[in-house]
Amino acid sequence: LSETFQFLTDHNALKYFMSSKVLTCRQAQWAEFLSEFHFTITY
Repeated sequence: LSETFQFLTDHNALKYFMSSKVLTCRQAQWAEFLSEFHFTITY
């Protein structure tokens, strides 16, 4: 997708998800999938 979108959440942990240096295997799979999209997470 070429369009940027924004996640609005009240889940504070998501704010740090994409900037975390250490991920579990499952988180790494999600991060790889989400890297295909242009988005921001707003708490």
